[in-house]
Amino acid sequence: MKENRPEAPPKVKQQLRQEAGFGCCHCGHPFIQYHHIIPWAEDNHFRPDDMMVLCGQCHHLCTVGAITQSDQRKIKAKPRNIVDDLVRGMLYVNTQNLSVNLAGGKAVETPNLINLSGVTVLSAKRDEEHGRILISAMIHDKSGNVVATLRENEWSMAPNAVWDFETYPLHSKIRLAPYDIAFAVDVRNEELNLQGKWFHKGIEINFSPSKATIGSNVIKSLNAWHCNTMLSVS
Repeated sequence: MKENRPEAPPKVKQQLRQEAGFGCCHCGHPFIQYHHIIPWAEDNHFRPDDMMVLCGQCHHLCTVGAITQSDQRKIKAKPRNIVDDLVRGMLYVNTQNLSVNLAGGKAVETPNLINLSGVTVLSAKRDEEHGRILISAMIHDKSGNVVATLRENEWSMAPNAVWDFETYPLHSKIRLAPYDIAFAVDVRNEELNLQGKWFHKGIEINFSPSKATIGSNVIKSLNAWHCNTMLSVS
């Protein structure tokens, strides 16, 4: 950290992400940094009122004074994603290995991971032209409504649909409430790790790399090799 500066408290970070609509206040880009409108060098603080979230480029513009402190206040007051009522961004995947850790087992070359009543709501497939892995998901809340989507590695949601959204180039996490992870995807190694808690027809579907539960049923060792679908719930 610059000047041996401590990291901002998690609650401060979450508040700043939420008020900005989970993206740069200026341009909406979802890969963000935490900026002090009143510089840390002038006042060692973590006051949310005097901070904002910015992407790396916009952060630099503010730091060097290309965007004045007065204009920074205006940007903070009207964040781009809140004005547009839309959060968008990319999940970057750096592996061509189509192997997913899920439900205590692996899905290898199995594109449809979870199917609910005939609809694929979680998938990982290969882009044959470029060899990339494309992940798609429809994130459901307790009422069974889709609150966010990941379509072939591109996120899309309304800012007020989720409680928190943390995203980085190789991993992302959505919470619908504190400690309530609705969906998390991590592709920082050669395999994909997925976690989530969704609802379908009033039944809770909870899945992670180590196990999956559907209502009261627990699945700990589900494997699918070169299949069409890994887990189907009617």
